[in-house]
Amino acid sequence: MSGSVWIGLLLRQRFPPDPDSTDYRSLYVGSTIGLLSLLIGFTLSMSVARYDLRKTYEAEEANAIGTEYSRIDLLSANDQKDLRELMAKYLDARIQYYRLGQSDDLERLAAKTTDLQNALWARVARPGATHPNAITSLVVSGMNEVLDDQGYTESAWRNRLPRETWVLMLVIALVSCVLLGITAPKSISRVSVLSIMPGVIAISFFLIADIDSPRSGILRIDPQNLIDLVPIFNPPHGH
Repeated sequence: MSGSVWIGLLLRQRFPPDPDSTDYRSLYVGSTIGLLSLLIGFTLSMSVARYDLRKTYEAEEANAIGTEYSRIDLLSANDQKDLRELMAKYLDARIQYYRLGQSDDLERLAAKTTDLQNALWARVARPGATHPNAITSLVVSGMNEVLDDQGYTESAWRNRLPRETWVLMLVIALVSCVLLGITAPKSISRVSVLSIMPGVIAISFFLIADIDSPRSGILRIDPQNLIDLVPIFNPPHGH
């Protein structure tokens, strides 16, 4: 951004305004910066909406897992032990999903999650098929909700801002900075021109990118609702 302003300053020296004619360059820079402000506002709103959606699905997933864990009590004692162990492993895998970074082994975790889901479904499908009644149907439907919420979460994390949006904002930002350099009054210090507006635009872009990147940056989704289930799934010995 500062480089674009610097190019604008060079163009101002190369093509100074004609004092005898009307200079419309200030109108151009005002229009482009206004358009850029609207784009940044809309894009920030889109990224925040996606961030909130990821948080919502984390809460819903934790609620579905906790509810299904409680419904295990409705099954026979033989089915309960295996299901509780699998649910505890599945909870750990889901917490890892939120904590892994972009460079971590996501494929390994995805394969582990799929295996756990298949095992969980097999454990609830067996009593559901051998003893079909309202109780087993409740457990089966609860496990179906657990698996569905995991899919919704995965979809929300893949839902990022389109690249075309970034390209459009970047082009308009660069044009705005060039025009800013062309129209900057000579009385303003070059350091201010090269730093203030480019810095504001860069910080705005950084914030949008940070919110839109669930596995990198400063703002991350904390799986606190899932973590709160750990003491329930793994009670202290002797209790």
